[in-house]
This record gives sequence, C-alpha cells and structure tokens, in this order.
Amino acid sequence: MTDPRPQLSDKNRKRLFRLHNRTCHICGQPIDGVHQAWDIEHIIPRNLLGRHADTDDNMKPAHKTCHREKSKVDAGNLAEANRREDRFIGVHQPKQPVPPGKPLPGASPAHRATAPLSKQLPPRRSLYIPEPRR
Repeated sequence: MTDPRPQLSDKNRKRLFRLHNRTCHICGQPIDGVHQAWDIEHIIPRNLLGRHADTDDNMKPAHKTCHREKSKVDAGNLAEANRREDRFIGVHQPKQPVPPGKPLPGASPAHRATAPLSKQLPPRRSLYIPEPRR
C-alpha cells in the first residue's frame, strides 16, 4: 500500500515546470503551458517507491496525453511484476496438484528388466591372459 498522495501546490508545480526547462520528459517536446494541458508525472511510479517518490528528480512535467500513455504501460508492468512475485513466493496453489507416486498423464512407463533373463549368459572371461613362458 502506498502512502497518501500529497497535493502539489501551484507554487511547486510552477517551480518543477521551470526546473525541468518546460519540456515534456516523455516525448522531449516543449510544453506550451497556456495552450497545452500538462501534469507533474513520477518517473518511477509511487506504487514502487511510496513517499520517497516525491522528489524533484523523480517528478517532472509531461503532456497529459503522454502521461496517460505512460501510466497505462506502468500499470501493466506493475501488474506483471506482481504476478511474477506471487508465482515466485507460491501465493497461488495449482488447482489440481499431481499426486505423488503417479506418473504424469500421457507418459510412457520406464523400460526396465522386470522378468528374469530367458537365455543363458556366456561364461566370464579373464581380462588378463598371461603370456606363455619361453
């Protein structure tokens, strides 16, 4: 859970707008503050950093349309990261666990010699044969 979002005053919005050279940090185009709608946007989402996300380095101006598109991508990435973390720590249990000792469906049994041999083995031979003496 993230910390409550603080309200950014007009004075701070103006300061951040000037601090970052009046440009959209997403598309790099200049922002016309009179004719274009803009927001102060977090580079690293607050969902990840909490209250530590509210720094001048992490808050930059962006066009509203650019901000909206980036927020969609951020939400998808965050959801994917949460799903991976849940799988990693084992939050979700499989619906039907495979019982121990039973083979997986569709697997062929292992080939083993379970019956006694039907033919006789040849006699054992020695690997070392001494040479005849002269």
